[in-house]
Amino acid sequence: MFYYVSFLRPPPQKVLITSKTFSICPQVANDLRTEFYEGDPLDLYFAWLPEASFASASHGASQNLMTRKLTTWKGASTAYKEIEISLPPAAKVQDEWRLALWARSTTTSPNEENNKTTDNADPLPWLIELKRHATENTDFGSAPFPVLSEPILIVADEFTTLESHSKTKSRAKRGSRATAMAPKQERIERMYLLPTTHSAVSGPIEHGIICDGSDRLRSSTILRLTEQTSFDLDKKVWDSGLGLAAWLANLLFPRSGLGMAKPSENRLPMVLNPSTIDIRDLLLNPRGFSAVELGTGIGVVSLMLTALLESSELSGYSSDDAVGDPVRTTCSRKILATDLASAMPLIMHNFKQNASTYSSGKIQLQTGVLDWDSTNIFESCPDLGDFRTLDLIFMADVTYNTTSFPSLIRTIHSLVTSWTQNPNSDGCGGPRILMAYKERDPSERQLWDMAAKQVGVFFERVGGVEGAGEMEVEIWIGRCIVSELN
Repeated sequence: MFYYVSFLRPPPQKVLITSKTFSICPQVANDLRTEFYEGDPLDLYFAWLPEASFASASHGASQNLMTRKLTTWKGASTAYKEIEISLPPAAKVQDEWRLALWARSTTTSPNEENNKTTDNADPLPWLIELKRHATENTDFGSAPFPVLSEPILIVADEFTTLESHSKTKSRAKRGSRATAMAPKQERIERMYLLPTTHSAVSGPIEHGIICDGSDRLRSSTILRLTEQTSFDLDKKVWDSGLGLAAWLANLLFPRSGLGMAKPSENRLPMVLNPSTIDIRDLLLNPRGFSAVELGTGIGVVSLMLTALLESSELSGYSSDDAVGDPVRTTCSRKILATDLASAMPLIMHNFKQNASTYSSGKIQLQTGVLDWDSTNIFESCPDLGDFRTLDLIFMADVTYNTTSFPSLIRTIHSLVTSWTQNPNSDGCGGPRILMAYKERDPSERQLWDMAAKQVGVFFERVGGVEGAGEMEVEIWIGRCIVSELN
């Protein structure tokens, strides 16, 4: 499982420049924010990032980046502690700043001087590396994931008529009171560093590619994913989504260095059984593929898979590859991300703000509203009609509600049986099914038997992503046995 730095009390949307400070309540918790991190103490740090330079080549990186220790997290006993944060010294009216928070073990924190630290080893501590560098001993998710606030606007005037009714004479006190009354932010953002085989060039970020001269960051793609601070289940990152994305990154890129290596079956950091090789070959096939994600959430897996494949070496597609194939005559790789209508605004927001990372047209990323309870998914989700053949169904954390299993199984059955299928010589046919799963209740595992008995889909476990330990994210691949199809 993974842990996440976030806010119990988020920052305000606006801050009066006269207030000087505002308060937040940080937390370190699991993906659903239902369990606090209760391990060894963690030092929480913060830094201010000016929004004006947020998309620059450095993303705030500096060999002399000054960060401040915010507090030490000691589990639930420190969860509701309000902490005052000073505005950035360079803040001016109408400036926008983001607040970055991250955690380190208290045994590995940099030396402190006057409550400040300089971290020369990690110029971008608010970035989450989807695939760890070859020289590092830590694995993906072994430390809590950092967080960024939305831009905080520095203003000169009160947000309400509070000042005219206030008898407080101190401008600072008036400002602090007005800031405390200001609306709180409702969204957070996390930034992910993805490996790619693009050649590094100097200059600013172009199409999401960092080119800042650092060996560790050179030729890497950054994705920015927004989550809601509310408890809506479809509006935040879940462990299995990140676990599946990390597994895919290691499937496509060897652990010999971030960003510069090409796919190589001899250097993959996982067991290469036939099912794993089959998925890799499908994703890298120059003839392309069509894929549907069930339960997209905020778009993590679809977006990260698209960005990983966007690399020119992975997605080098020519229309000549489709000659003689009546199904694949345009875009060779198509991904349809589906979920309920309530999830669509945030999915579309995340796709739009990362559109530059897949703008070449080599991969077509679409969204579609799909309700598993629909009696006919093809009528209720017209976007499914754009996919003339289906090679892959992928899904992450779709097992948390066992009452939805009959609808999920019915949806999978419709997808498996309703497209043109090309059975392989091994007696299997229809799309592959790639699933990431983290056990929350043992009863969830009945899905495997239901899939085998009702759809003829048999799952095989092919790997896992441990993260911080305890319940790991399991990776399963399912294939449909033709003779078992109903």
